[in-house]
Parts: sequence; C-alpha cells; structure tokens
Amino acid sequence: MAQALGWLAQYKSADQYSERFPLAVQVIPGLLLATGVWFLQESPRWLMEKGHHDKAREALYKTHGDGNNEKYLQLEYREIHDTSWRKKPLQFNSLMDGTHHEAVFGQLSGVNFINYYGVTIYKIIGFSCRDSLLIIGLWGSLSLVECSIALYFIEKLGRIKPMIFFAARIACALVINSVLSQYFINADGAANPNANALLAMVAMNFVFNPFFFTSTGVISGVYNAEIFPVEILARGNSLASVSNWYVGLIIGQISPIALDAVMFRYFYAFFVFNVVAAIFYAVFYPDTKGRTLEQMDTLFGDEGGSSCLGEPDGQGVVVQPVDVVDIQSAVLWAQEHSVDLAVKGGGHSTAGTSSSEGGLVIDLSRMTHVSVDTSSKTVTAQGGATWKEVDAAGAAHGLATVGGTVNHTGIGGLTLGGGYGWLSGQYGLTIDNLRSARVVLADGSLVTASETQHPDLFWGLRGAGYNFGVVVEFTYQAYDQSPRVYSGILGFSPDKLEKVIEQLNGTLANPDERSGAMCIFAHGPGGSGPMIIVICFYNGTREEGQKRFTGFLALEPFLNTVDMIPYSMVNTLQNPQATYGDRKSFKGIFYEPPLDPHFMQSVFDGFMTKLQTDQDLMPSAIILEFIDMRKICETPLPATAFASRNMTQNGILYLRWTDSSKDLEHRTWARSVQAKWKAELEARKKVLQTENDVPQYINYAEPGDSVVTNIYGENLARLQSVKAEYDPNNVFHKMHPIPLSTGDDLKE
Repeated sequence: MAQALGWLAQYKSADQYSERFPLAVQVIPGLLLATGVWFLQESPRWLMEKGHHDKAREALYKTHGDGNNEKYLQLEYREIHDTSWRKKPLQFNSLMDGTHHEAVFGQLSGVNFINYYGVTIYKIIGFSCRDSLLIIGLWGSLSLVECSIALYFIEKLGRIKPMIFFAARIACALVINSVLSQYFINADGAANPNANALLAMVAMNFVFNPFFFTSTGVISGVYNAEIFPVEILARGNSLASVSNWYVGLIIGQISPIALDAVMFRYFYAFFVFNVVAAIFYAVFYPDTKGRTLEQMDTLFGDEGGSSCLGEPDGQGVVVQPVDVVDIQSAVLWAQEHSVDLAVKGGGHSTAGTSSSEGGLVIDLSRMTHVSVDTSSKTVTAQGGATWKEVDAAGAAHGLATVGGTVNHTGIGGLTLGGGYGWLSGQYGLTIDNLRSARVVLADGSLVTASETQHPDLFWGLRGAGYNFGVVVEFTYQAYDQSPRVYSGILGFSPDKLEKVIEQLNGTLANPDERSGAMCIFAHGPGGSGPMIIVICFYNGTREEGQKRFTGFLALEPFLNTVDMIPYSMVNTLQNPQATYGDRKSFKGIFYEPPLDPHFMQSVFDGFMTKLQTDQDLMPSAIILEFIDMRKICETPLPATAFASRNMTQNGILYLRWTDSSKDLEHRTWARSVQAKWKAELEARKKVLQTENDVPQYINYAEPGDSVVTNIYGENLARLQSVKAEYDPNNVFHKMHPIPLSTGDDLKE
C-alpha cells in the first residue's frame, strides 16, 4: 500500500505530494494499532501463569473457534496447565540459546536492499523515477499474495524444508543478477545497449520475490515465535525482532556506499549469505511443524526427553502423558502389543529400570502438579514431580515432609522404595508419611490405595511399590517447618580422616532426631586432590547446630559453608555431584556403626588409588549417611513392605565415567568394593552381636546385586500374594521384581 501511494503521489505531483502524502497516510495504521491492541486476546499461557485458569480456558475456546474440538482443547489446556507448574526461573542466557539468528538471515537475504533501494536500482538501469516506483509497487503487491500462499501451506510443508529449498534458489537469482549487472552496467552507471539483459535483471528481482516471501519472509516470523522456552517466550521473541531490525538498519546504512563502490556486484554478498543460511537451516534448525509450544520446549532441549542418570538410550517409544487417561491407554497398549513397559519419574535409575530396550517408556515428566492442603497439612503431588517442586510447595506454607536429599530426584522412585531424608530422624521414612496413592493398575483401572482403601496394595506400595502399577499421585503428611535450618558443607584434608570418622561415630552414639550428616570421599574440583566432605544438618537454631557439630568445627576444615539456610536449599547441596549425563552405577554399601577407622582408611586409600589410576572415574564418590534410625525402627516391620528397619546405616558407591568400553570393568570393580563392605558388615555384626537379616536399602540396590530375600526378607510371601492379585501377568517388573511363586528363581 505504501508503495502504491508513493507511485500515485509521484504521478500527481513530484514536488508537493511525493513525500508528504505517504507519510501522512501512515498515521492511520498507527492509530488502528494503538487502538486495537487493547482488544487483543491475552495469551492463555500468561493467564495460566497468573493463576487465571478459567480465563485461560476461555481464551483457548475463543482461539479455536466453534467448540467442535473439545478433546483437543482439553488436551491443550492440560498441557499448558502442567507446564506452568514446572516453569524454570527466567535466565538471561536462555535468550541466547534459541535459534533467533534466523531473523538475521532473513535480513541478509537481500530483501531490504531490493525493497529500500529499488527506485535507485531501477533508475541506474534506465527507468524513470515514476516507473521505478511502479515496479516496486508491483513487487510489493505480489509479496502480499505470496505471503498468503505461504501461510496456507506452512503447516503442510513445515518450516525448515521450504527455507532450505528457497534460500538456495534465492542465491541463484542473486548471482544471476550480479553476473548480468557486471557485464551490462558500465562503471559510471550507464547501461550498455543490451536492453534484454537489463530486463532480465529486473526479472531476477521478481524471481527473488516469490522465493523469499513464500519461505523466509513468513516463516522467520512464525519460527521466532516458537523456538524459545515458554517461560521466556515474550522476551525471546522481542530479542528476535530487535535483531531483525538492527540488521535491517545496518543493511540500510551500508547499501548506498556498497552500491556506489561495486555497483550490482554487491549482490554477491547476499548470494553468500543465502548459501550459508541454507546450510544453517539444514544442520542446526529442527522443524516445529505440528507441535505445541510446550512440545517445542522438549524439541529445543528444555528439560525434555529421556534424562535418566545412567541408562542406555534404547527405548523404542516414549510417551509423555498429561493425565491419567493417557497412562491407562499406554499401559493397555503395551500389553495388547506384548511390548515391554517401563515407567520413568525423575530418571535417577542407573540400571535401566526406567528405560526399555525397544519397549514403551511412560515418562511422567509432564505430570508435576503439587498442591498443599493447609487444614490437614498434607501435600499432594503428581507422579512426575520432583522433590524440588514438593519442597517449594510446602515451604510456601511453612510445611515440609520427608523427601530426597537430591532435589531433582523424582518423588515416585524414592517413595516406593522407602525413602530416607534429612527429616527421617524426626518423622521416619517417606513411606511412613504417605497417606494415600492413586495407582493405574495393569488392567488399566485407577484405584486409590490407603489404610482404608485397597489396604493390601497400600502395604505393598510402601517398600516394593515398583511392582504393582503406575502411581499417578502421592499424598504425604507434612509438618510445620522453620524457614531456615543449620546446614552446609565442611571440607577436610585426608590426614584428618581418623578424627572425622571419630566425630561421625559420635553423632550415632549420641543421636539427635533433628540432626543428620553425610560423609563423602571424593576428588575436589579442578584437580584439588582427594578430600573428605561432611554435609551437616540440624533442624534448629544456629546455636543448637554449632553445639551439635562443635567437634567437626574444632578440626579446622579448609572449607566451611555451614550457616542458617532455607530448608529447601539443603536438598540442593549434592546436586552438583548428581548431575545428568555420562555413564553411572550405584552400588549400595551398608555398615553397622561404629565405623572402624582402620577399615575406613583402607577404603579411602583404595578408592583414591583407583581414581588416580583411571582418570575417567574422577567424578566418582563414596557417600555415607549418618541418620538417627530410632524413629524408623518404631514402625513394626510387618506394617509396611519395607524390610530394612534396623540400625544399619546406608551408603553409596557412586561411579561415573564416559568410556562405554569400560562398563563391565567398572561395574565389576564396584561389586568387589561392595563385597568388601558386606564382609566388614558381617564381621561387625559378630563383634557387636547384632542380628540384621535385611541390611539392604532397596533404592541403593541395583537389580542383579542380590537375591530378593535379602531385599524383601520376611515380607516376601505376602508380597507374592499382593503381586498375584494386582499384577498377575508381571507387567511391572523393572525394579527388584517380586517372583510370582516360591518356585521362581529368587535371583534378580
């Protein structure tokens, strides 16, 4: 329209109207925009984020028109709803992660040069000013038609393939234009007599037009609105727009100089840019066709997909349900097609238990909603939630429950295997605080398990819960929790090992239900060498905590971060060590206190020697827990399926490496270390004259490391009965499977 008005003004009077009239008319769309913006529909995602759920649903219905897509609308609403609960904090560097550079490639295609300087270009090759404006007007009018065509086909053809295809053809049109101009335009700008060649140059600009406006001209705007994570979408899209116009400004400033210096050979620069763009589109840009914004978060690497700590990436199909119906469908489909089934929560398994080679994985990462009932002091969380989300929801109301000590652990795996945490000394295991669970069974039915509903199932879930179904929701008892606790990290040099062990033994000899500790043998970051790390925890005041750990502080640690910190932060202290990626193995190690300093010295020396010998294992660690077990032992052993209620303490041999060819070697060595701890445990039991038939914590035992009688103990027979009732076909068998009869092999 602007180009047509310019031509009409030039036609009427070159002096009076050619500039004033087009500028004046531009006020009209400006006023329309300023007025109409107040009537635009708010984003349903923004409304959801602000807690206006009903308005968000209404916005979706308005957007999708006639209401005949009820099922689709419900799914999209749930997807937006679930994602809004697990949004990450805004981070500036996330703005740099997107592929908004596509907007820059759009400007570097040459479109602005042709559009802004079209009159100058056509005047150089012999057209009058008025005719040049007419050509540019026709060029712009065609672009409207071509953009409309692109919008119609964009969901049919996708984004990336058209941009690759047309970027290559744009490059061809530009190089032909450059060649023609080089041979038919004189250095002083005067045209050679070959009028057909000059017309061919004009034709190449019109060839350029559909190639650009049916691809990059439209797709760049759409693509830029899709590529950023939902939580920074508005800022990211703004950044893309800014980069677009900044580059356009630069092109506008340098083009007159370039045109004056090299004439139409300037087109060669845009030829190169388009070739580079085509390569970038092909190599770095995933297609977003047919995806919602939430699905695009996963496509562009925003905490999506399989993120298991140490599992093979061999699953055949991964489904990410948004509701119970999706899970029921997946469970039934797997059985109908005789497909192996696995369930993934936080993905912390290192033995393949939340993955399936060629099977179906139900990834619960999109079911993370957490709610708090302050009247009953309970926390209800969907099965895909992590302890980070549970901690945050509880903290908002001054509450907490017993949860994991690494906050990106999924609540499901930890709960179903028992669950130790920093609050276990006061409140017992996580399962001791589980009030109910909603479970999708192998037959596809949804049941609620509690002390009064399906009590046998509820009993089995608490300690062997991987064997009965997909738990889609947990309800926990919570407790009043002070905002801050006394906790942090102490670092000691290896020469203080004996004294550190002495202090740790003292914490168990003189237990305090509000206190806990961990001891970690590891190599320090940046080649700082072997060290002993102690994580201190006291659920009380600074003065109480300092008194509790005064013996440790007297050893003059070289590192001391212990302070009054938010309770939720305590569960992040191990996060830097427990990151995703690499190859991993967990081996449970168990000990009968007190620890023998001589044995611990041999463990420390042997472990550090192994790390020095094989540098690929350098991120590995030995982690020992020191928890007051008295509250845990108050619950009678038959009360739950958890069979390890005793004073035995837990630990982990945590191996981490990258070379897959050494998988067998490292796992074999880990078992030898585990065997050394088992031998020490048996020796200590004889010395201390203690009885402990089931020392193993199920969550620290990898399948194949032990017989199930050492995991389930005297509860095995009842578990077999519950298994036969709720999962007779053994659909759920990934983690410490319960043998269906006593005649089955008890070795996992």
